[in-house]
Amino acid sequence: MEIFVGNPPPGLDDIQLEEIIINALLKSQSRLLFWKRINNPDVAVTLCEKWIGKGLRRYFFVQIDPPSLAPLAIYRLNGQHLYGHRLVVREFYSRGYMYERRAIDWRSKPWGKEERRASERRIIKVKNAEATSETADSSSEEKTD
Repeated sequence: MEIFVGNPPPGLDDIQLEEIIINALLKSQSRLLFWKRINNPDVAVTLCEKWIGKGLRRYFFVQIDPPSLAPLAIYRLNGQHLYGHRLVVREFYSRGYMYERRAIDWRSKPWGKEERRASERRIIKVKNAEATSETADSSSEEKTD
């Protein structure tokens, strides 16, 4: 399972974050779980950097194997302060088609509210089409006379 780690401190690199995640997973909060050992989970960290109008945005994608440990890492690391920055840790969801956050079949669902447009703009007005065809016919008849 992939998790997203946002708002990291500027000096944090992928190796340090991997160590932090492994330490968080291996730390036992209860003596009742001493029999349930977690032996060296596989953690792969990818650093992403983007230049956005205000500056550089940094975040990490973390792949944890086995996937059953990802919720534990999210629980233990989300909201933790690291070098003066509060980490945002959550499950990574890739966005849908064309970065759409709506449901996949949102166009087929009926709209339960009042329509906001005054009228449907895609309807072709037949009266205008008939009037233009009549004027075109009359102008062609005048030319033949």
